[in-house]
Amino acid sequence: VNNDVQDNLISSQKIVCFVADEAHHVTGEAACVKALKKISEENPCLRIIGLSATPGKDLEATNVVIQNLRCCQVQCRGDDDPDVKRYLHGKEVEKIVVDKSKKYTHLEKHFFRIMNPI
Repeated sequence: VNNDVQDNLISSQKIVCFVADEAHHVTGEAACVKALKKISEENPCLRIIGLSATPGKDLEATNVVIQNLRCCQVQCRGDDDPDVKRYLHGKEVEKIVVDKSKKYTHLEKHFFRIMNPI
């Protein structure tokens, strides 16, 4: 889409809605960021929908996505949300705690000694 938008093969005025699946990739110099910038400059009525199960590794990364998508509203859904719950089909979580081996503990001690500032 970006190449077609940049080369004016697609009219930004004719684009009504832009859907960004895996919206957490709408960062930096990604093609969809460039396309969105040009389309929204030429078409202020553009509607943008961003979808992502993992919007960002932290608040700063999430804010970058929100800014790039020009969000005016953000909606979050979790496992307990009625909109999501009906699509979950029995999820079991088992936590297994594994003790560190002596070899790992030895390496970890040396690693942190090396990484500590002098």
